Amino acid sequence: MADSGKRSRTPRAGGFPGRTMRVVGLLVLLGPVCAVGRPVRAQTLIDLYLTERLRVQAEELQRRGALHMQPLPPALLPSAADTLRAWLLARRPPSPAPAGEPAPPPFTVERWRLMKKLERHWFEKTFRETKWAFLGSNTFSPLDTLRTQDLRARLEAHFGPPTKTVVELDSLEHRTREEFVEFEYWFIVNDTIPLVLMDVNGPFERGLVTATDHRFRNILFDLRETFLRDLIADETRSPYVDYYYQYDTQTWYLTGFDGGAFFLRRIARPALFRGRPRLRGPTK
Repeated sequence: MADSGKRSRTPRAGGFPGRTMRVVGLLVLLGPVCAVGRPVRAQTLIDLYLTERLRVQAEELQRRGALHMQPLPPALLPSAADTLRAWLLARRPPSPAPAGEPAPPPFTVERWRLMKKLERHWFEKTFRETKWAFLGSNTFSPLDTLRTQDLRARLEAHFGPPTKTVVELDSLEHRTREEFVEFEYWFIVNDTIPLVLMDVNGPFERGLVTATDHRFRNILFDLRETFLRDLIADETRSPYVDYYYQYDTQTWYLTGFDGGAFFLRRIARPALFRGRPRLRGPTK
């Protein structure tokens, strides 16, 4: 057979053309480089594992109750610039100390003396230049919340009749509203302290007005609470009757306690020159 001048391109058994080998080698070398832009499967599995692990730990903490801890109370941190501490302590006072021996009273009444009607002149002369300090019914203590007519009956039981009533007013025509008091009790406490208990609002109101020398104004509340403590502890009441003049309506009343019930009855203007009224049996 004549040679055509062309060589056969059929590869030998088990071999690859040189060009094919070069392409395969290039792909092997470039494979990791081309994979950089795609997400790595191993990293995704790690993220999934960490998420699952965190979920399992959270469920375990919840099962053991570790996620339901009780909050602690707030604590006040001391500070030189703390301007709210006094305000906070006033609304949340510190816990009381353990019970022990009772603390002594802030004021002690050793002696007292009630001024009778005939001793009014001496009292007025002795304390003529006194500047008085007053305490009204501005607290929630029993002495400020009890009705005045009830306090009057208790005062009658503990001290007797008052020192002064509306009957002893010198003149009714020129009196102001504040000067129409129903009754006044004048005391000398511990030989030197003047103490006046008065009713300025009549049987329609509650509490009493207390007065003393302005030098004792700082102890006036303690003085009143200590001096009248028995009025609250002992509910004994004594019968009484008195006149009351309501200045705003210019109306006279007969008011008092008959031993069983309190009463208030409107009357005509009484003859005050005859003195204080007398209780004549139960009044309806």
